Amino acid sequence: MINKKTIPVAVLLLLAIASGLVIAGASRGSQYQVPAGNVVMATGVVHDADTSDQVVPAAPALSAATGQVLFSEDFSNSALKAWHNLPDSTGPWAVTSSGALQQAGSDSDGSISDEDSNLVTNDSSFANGLVEAQVFPTAGDPVGVVFRSSDAGYYRVWLAANLPNSAPKARLQKVVNGTVQDIAVNTTWHGYTYSQWQTVQVNTIGNHITVSIDGTQLFDTTDSTLSSGSVGIWTVADRAAEFDNIRVQAAVAGR
Repeated sequence: MINKKTIPVAVLLLLAIASGLVIAGASRGSQYQVPAGNVVMATGVVHDADTSDQVVPAAPALSAATGQVLFSEDFSNSALKAWHNLPDSTGPWAVTSSGALQQAGSDSDGSISDEDSNLVTNDSSFANGLVEAQVFPTAGDPVGVVFRSSDAGYYRVWLAANLPNSAPKARLQKVVNGTVQDIAVNTTWHGYTYSQWQTVQVNTIGNHITVSIDGTQLFDTTDSTLSSGSVGIWTVADRAAEFDNIRVQAAVAGR
């Protein structure tokens, strides 16, 4: 027979234990630095909760060109007449009121998905040279730069967020016939920073490819699969990345 007088005591003990578990869980979670407005899923990937109201500052100007400028876009015009989506791309792109390029979701309603969204120049004549692009990521999905894009395929720089895990945060890849293949993987770079403008640079001369972000070199390697094509940017269709100041300079020896 249960003594009714002991029931309140048991309830208090259970409440105390539950409270201790909640506090302990909060303490364990404090080691993860997650930007405001985002949530971490069970996989450890940060997904956009609602970044539509975030105020994105104007991108800083690129440094002065050191070679002939072959292409330059600061998105002061919202028409995007010099650009098109790749056939395997998901979702539209739009120029924001502040004059930056934003991935606008997976459809005209602004729904989001994890599918790749690629936007490249109509000009497909770029071969050797320096491609520069600024990116402002607000969620934990990959972002990057596309170059030498044509019907034969394209190269892309794949950059991941600075999260507390051991997964590589940078990959140089080629996409041919829908198949993604790593050319090189960087296991030491810490990953991109949330809600901050960062400049990605890709320099190509023949089969030699170098990649850096904010002056930190990520890759110095070779691949001869693709020789020329369009340039552009990519992320996933979740409205969580903005780009600006995309520029292509002619090749300069020793750069």
